Amino acid sequence: MGIINRKYGLFALFFGLVVFTFLTHYGDRSPYSWTWALYGHNTGELDGHAVNPDSLVLPEFTRFFYQPSVPNFSITPNINLPLPAFTTSLSLGFFRSFMLSNYVINLVAMAILIALFLNFAKQNKISNRSLLISGLTVFSLPYVGHYIGQPLTYITGPVISFCVVFILCGLIERGEKCPWTLGSLLMILGMNYDPYVFITALVIWVVCFYRFPKLLDYVIFFGVGLLPIIVWRWTARQIGGEIGDQHGSFFGPILASWLSFVKHPTKEILFPFLTAHVGLTFVFRQTLSYLFWPLLGFTLFLLWKAQPSIQRSKTAQFIALLAGSYFLEQMATAAFDWENNPRRAIPLLFCFGYAYVYLVEHFYDTKKIRRILIVLVCITFFLSFADFFLNKPVIQALQFGQVTHTDPKQILEWRDKKLTKESLPNIPQDKNLALFQYGQAKVDRAWLPHFVLSQSFLFLNLFLIFFYLARLQLLPKRSPHVFGVVFILSLIVRFL
Repeated sequence: MGIINRKYGLFALFFGLVVFTFLTHYGDRSPYSWTWALYGHNTGELDGHAVNPDSLVLPEFTRFFYQPSVPNFSITPNINLPLPAFTTSLSLGFFRSFMLSNYVINLVAMAILIALFLNFAKQNKISNRSLLISGLTVFSLPYVGHYIGQPLTYITGPVISFCVVFILCGLIERGEKCPWTLGSLLMILGMNYDPYVFITALVIWVVCFYRFPKLLDYVIFFGVGLLPIIVWRWTARQIGGEIGDQHGSFFGPILASWLSFVKHPTKEILFPFLTAHVGLTFVFRQTLSYLFWPLLGFTLFLLWKAQPSIQRSKTAQFIALLAGSYFLEQMATAAFDWENNPRRAIPLLFCFGYAYVYLVEHFYDTKKIRRILIVLVCITFFLSFADFFLNKPVIQALQFGQVTHTDPKQILEWRDKKLTKESLPNIPQDKNLALFQYGQAKVDRAWLPHFVLSQSFLFLNLFLIFFYLARLQLLPKRSPHVFGVVFILSLIVRFL
């Protein structure tokens, strides 16, 4: 009973930290809104709250999952990756406010992530004292504070991908090699936000390390994983006509550049080296955006120090493969990526969290190292909330998408800025949160079949996540049933 109580105590502490983060960055204090003011740009507004302008296209996409209606996919960049928008639509059925629904979903997603963090650590015999230090560090990282108050996909999307990684780790530890299960995980990743690194790691692991006994198993794996994605994208084009092609803008320049090298290898002999060099430069900047350099440096030191005694489990090998896939992706694509956003490093956050928990456990009894770990908790917490404590925008600006295209010396000029209208004339101002902006859902019979099919398919994706997590005892066994009830209730109440 004591162990159970301590686990719930840690959950309450970590979730309380996330809620505190949300409250300090609420509305016009959300960094992903006010960082636009540093560049002299205005933010957007949804339901009376200031938002990053990228959010303005999302309500139209979400509405398609809220009610059978004529969609406008031409303005929607992520139609190929619908799971986050579908998740928001479930909350929208209850709250009828786009912003409030996203706030709730972001907090629920973080609660699930905390539960998985604790349960996975307990299954691997990590002590509560180590969880306290590592959890406070991980959930104080600036990534949470930067996005928790935004209606974008940058909380729910990564949490869905992290759920899949937790499932994969559980399956690897059990030695399960079911192609249907692994194929369904590939399908879920393919329907989620920014899946490329996760998909790369999963495919390499299955092909090079798992090694199914039969060729038919590979056919099942790729068929289950890829066919539904292809069908969804074809169907979306049939439903919505012209579609905003973010995939094309990302992959087009990359493929064109590498094809040019393949056609003229002698002429472009320096191309692979230069491309990798540029990619590693962005890896460094993206990583420092999410992991403060004192924390990153000491973690690398602990990895080096622990290296002779580290148990090289298959799970640890997969996590290393996930980190390596991020490096490979950036080395191959960053030179041609128009955005080079720090969010490309999101997979690395999972790898860091996994390694950090084990390092804290390994070195906890070493008094000097334990003291440094406690100091790093304080440093990470202070820096992540520096905008709140000091009323200065500079630290959270390091996570902003445009920072990788900004002269690194620029941040020294920002340190004198204040989060005030006098210092930043374009800083947003919140109004009262508008409620019930989405009224009663209406039925357009012409679109009802498409609505039913999309609801059924995307529900299956999320249901499988809860089913696998419950089977691996990472979530309560009734989690899939609870999710099913929430889904049905959301469908009912939105039409009332």
